[in-house]
Amino acid sequence: MDEMYKGEEDYFYSLIHKGMNVVHKDDAIAIFKEENLQKEQIFIAYFEKENDKWKWRQTR
Repeated sequence: MDEMYKGEEDYFYSLIHKGMNVVHKDDAIAIFKEENLQKEQIFIAYFEKENDKWKWRQTR
């Protein structure tokens, strides 16, 4: 997530909650707040660990 808006201005995000092993072993969720030019938004991101690396699978 640190690289999401590298080089962009007026984009800020903060982690609200994280959970590990939510659906199955080696998965995770992150709930974060993003502030951008339009408004403040809340997102949930789903991750899975594959070959010892975290893969960002989906965001809502």
